Amino acid sequence: MKTGAVHDMTAARHTSREFITFLTGLVDRAERAQEIHVVLDNLSAHKSRDVEQFLAEHPKVRFHFTPTYSSWLNQVELWFAKIQRDVIARGVFTSVADLGNKLRKYIRAYFEIPASRTDSERRPGMSRIDQAANAVKFLEDKTHEHHFDRLMWSIREARDRAASQVPEWEQLRDLGSAIKEHTLSNLAKYLEEFEANAKRNGVLVHWAQDAHEHNQILSEILSR
Repeated sequence: MKTGAVHDMTAARHTSREFITFLTGLVDRAERAQEIHVVLDNLSAHKSRDVEQFLAEHPKVRFHFTPTYSSWLNQVELWFAKIQRDVIARGVFTSVADLGNKLRKYIRAYFEIPASRTDSERRPGMSRIDQAANAVKFLEDKTHEHHFDRLMWSIREARDRAASQVPEWEQLRDLGSAIKEHTLSNLAKYLEEFEANAKRNGVLVHWAQDAHEHNQILSEILSR
């Protein structure tokens, strides 16, 4: 938090194995640090026996769990909101690997630009995703960005209040995470099943390799 630097890692699943891999990389990068403090939520993947064993083997790593049902730190929430706004909401992704590559590219490019520059100066050099000029102008407006971040925070607070009324919230969250991981791991299979079912019902399915091809297909459909 002191420097604001972000060390990225993407994974197809979020289990204790991937979490330990991330922690190992963190320890390697901060080998000179006397203590490493990790603020994290109460996901079961963060509390497995393997994770406990890792902590026993690396005593300088200390966990600080956020209270159950509470939102994460503002800095983390705002950073995820920024990734959602700048990358995910604007993007067309051909695969999970493509999404991971674009996220890592964005993070590297973001922190290579001096902090004194504004977001509007950061974006043009990245050439990540084509977007209509009026949409870019809207999103780069600091007033809109401020309202968007406040809205995202309000939504998370409302979610936390609702979650506090559900005793089995953490179990449901773990179940949802497992379903998401399973779906992403078998995404190609499910997309092919969707295509087959759609064709049986008379639906024409188009596949695009990238954003440019996606725009071409859409333009052809609209021009018919």
